[in-house]
Amino acid sequence: MSEQPDGFSGEVSWEMGTGYDLLVSAYVLHRPRQFGLPAPWAAGVRGKLSPEGRIALKEFFGGELSYAFTLPLHIVHQLPPPRDATMVIAALKAIPGEHFMRDTHHPFDTEDSADNDDCIGTVVKALAGERISAREQHEFYERASKDSKYKVDPQEVDALFAMIADQPATKQRYIAALEEYYHVYFADEEQRSAPLLAESLANAETEASYRSPLELLEELSHGFTFSAATTMLRRLTIVPSFWTKPWVFHYRLSEDEILLLYGARPEWVRLVPGVEVPDAAIRTLKILADPTRLRLLRLLAEQPRPPQEMAREIKLSLPTILHHLHELRLAGLVRLEVGDKGARMYYLRWQEAEAALSALRGFVKQGEGLV
Repeated sequence: MSEQPDGFSGEVSWEMGTGYDLLVSAYVLHRPRQFGLPAPWAAGVRGKLSPEGRIALKEFFGGELSYAFTLPLHIVHQLPPPRDATMVIAALKAIPGEHFMRDTHHPFDTEDSADNDDCIGTVVKALAGERISAREQHEFYERASKDSKYKVDPQEVDALFAMIADQPATKQRYIAALEEYYHVYFADEEQRSAPLLAESLANAETEASYRSPLELLEELSHGFTFSAATTMLRRLTIVPSFWTKPWVFHYRLSEDEILLLYGARPEWVRLVPGVEVPDAAIRTLKILADPTRLRLLRLLAEQPRPPQEMAREIKLSLPTILHHLHELRLAGLVRLEVGDKGARMYYLRWQEAEAALSALRGFVKQGEGLV
């Protein structure tokens, strides 16, 4: 593990709740490839729901705008322990219907930010009950498409403003879909994951007593951390999650407070039932089988670099480079360090490849009766 410079003075707190994974799992199941899961298995889980439930769950958790508008992790954060799934559903039910989208969307906007960002301003206006013109809605779509690294569907933008326009109906469909998902699938998963999350949290808190927050964060997240020079971040709440692995959910609660969910699922526990093939080894081998990614690793072996510099070196577009870096992060082969104003710097983490190949060697030898 690379050494971290001293200097981070923000407050670090630890938190747990399976209610986080109630929401996150619904999000992950609509993005299996991004999270290294078999798409047929994810489709099978979604298929346990009624046709109406599947459609609603996809609408609320399957779109590119879901993270900002229908993944209310801040609601879970506001609850007292144990923050389990039934508490989250009860808290969502308690929100007045006419305020449902206003209270559940990502708390990224304020009156100040709305004045400076027409895109956010349009959302604030809609949430306040004002009519949004077709022109304003189209401009929102254009800005969202430009700012997102993924493609935003115009129909999703239409659906978003329809949700906001009739918040009581949105609440009814959202709660119905979430309750059905809980009963047909997540309740059993919650029982399986809760002890493992508690164990991970206890271990992390123990390590936090003698390791720096940024160093520990990099290990827990398999390669994500903040710059020690970050000045705006004043509070960081860290939460174990069974479903986010190998990623982290970086959820900003306010200008200087971040909620961060790290993948706490042990290597020997798989989301997908079946043979215990080491997931890390499979991810690593797939991701290394690409010449561009190998060139990126070679550049990072020389020195840490921002993505813009790597794009110039390799002579590929920045979106293409970010895609490959995304895949390398999937295997934990690079460390992403985020500084003030979202500045990004990437570092090599080759030890993850060595660990993955070691796990593969052990699996193959055991399968052949050689160990």
